[in-house]
Amino acid sequence: MTRVQPRTPKRSAFTLIELMIVILILVILVSLLAGAVLKVMARVPEVKTRTEITELQTALQAFMNDYQLSEPPPSYLVLYENVSLYPTSTVTGALQSYQFLTKVFGKNLGNTDWNGDGVIDGPGGAANPWVLSGEYCLVFYLGGIPSNPNNVLSPGVLPAGLGFSTNNMKPSYGSMAGETMGKRRGPYYSFETTRLYPQPAANPAPGGFYVYLDPWNSKTGQNYTAIGGCPYAYFSSRGISNSYTATSIYGALPYAYGSGQYYNPNGYQIISAGKDGNFGNGNMTTGIAIGAGADDQANFSSTLLGLGQN
Repeated sequence: MTRVQPRTPKRSAFTLIELMIVILILVILVSLLAGAVLKVMARVPEVKTRTEITELQTALQAFMNDYQLSEPPPSYLVLYENVSLYPTSTVTGALQSYQFLTKVFGKNLGNTDWNGDGVIDGPGGAANPWVLSGEYCLVFYLGGIPSNPNNVLSPGVLPAGLGFSTNNMKPSYGSMAGETMGKRRGPYYSFETTRLYPQPAANPAPGGFYVYLDPWNSKTGQNYTAIGGCPYAYFSSRGISNSYTATSIYGALPYAYGSGQYYNPNGYQIISAGKDGNFGNGNMTTGIAIGAGADDQANFSSTLLGLGQN
């Protein structure tokens, strides 16, 4: 006699408890993944800023190589378009700027349309120079002669510049009627045009010169209301130890120990204000940035400058 084994009925679905356990596991996994994604996303501006600082260094070195400079270019520049005004100028740094410009572009430097607007003039008149602080100097060296300053009051829509002409008397050759662009050096960096901001009327009148805003875009930063972000600061030692040109209209100072010894004393500093959009204290007694704004990023440090900042 053959015995028939009873069949175990097949389950057609999860029980309620099993389903709840699966959902709970999924919720935990999603929360863990979301947390990891948020951490990664939060670091995107930091990583992008670090990458850009490295790229800006490379571009500045390319500028120096092209013009055979053994010292970093200055972070304060006086630009007379009528060069005959340099010898009698009483503007601070005019003579040093002229010496630098003739070293870079040639001793036969003539009248130059530095802001590319098609005329030999200056802010408020031909007798006045354009005066560039470090933030503007950095973009000027890497971008060159501005390409269309007629629209300087529309931030973020123009390229920073078209490099410099190889004409040994006029590095702006090609900016005025009847001139062709010809052979050029640069530009040395491809700026994101949405992060370029023109020189404000106060220092001096708008002239086609730009600063380059860092990627943080902090809405609580000290410069956000005025220009929509915070620019990269640039300080140069001009090859002389401990003599950085500490000129900035955006609140930045070169970083130094309390003794006055600058970081990168024979080079230069490129500084981002970091996540909070505020530049930290440039005079550090311990060599470690602390307090508000200490999360700055710079070319002389591979990490955030502030201890314990995030």
